[in-house]
Amino acid sequence: MAFGGLQKGVRQMLIQELFSKGIMKMGPSPVNPERQVGVFNPEAIAGLPALRTHEMEKFLWLVGEWDYENAVPPTPSSPAYGDIGTAKYALSYDRNWLCSVSPDGRQSPQITFDPLSKQ
Repeated sequence: MAFGGLQKGVRQMLIQELFSKGIMKMGPSPVNPERQVGVFNPEAIAGLPALRTHEMEKFLWLVGEWDYENAVPPTPSSPAYGDIGTAKYALSYDRNWLCSVSPDGRQSPQITFDPLSKQ
């Protein structure tokens, strides 16, 4: 059974949720100000950078170099063995990602916090 264009039990579309919560509103297009398009509501998103910064601080304990040893149990097709190594983690330059750091210094983003979904 359809309800408001959606089947019963189906979650509303993300854009609908953003508008209904006031996170987005209609406003001038950055490309053509004569066109009205969905834009982020500055008042609604003003606190998001601070929220991300606060949540990313919870990952600071991972920053640094870690030695690991992983005991791998035997399976019917492989013997038991121990895997050892070193892993290095750093915050990205903008501090929005926890990154793994390769031996040549390249950072690969691994963990972030999305302040809109709070995940």
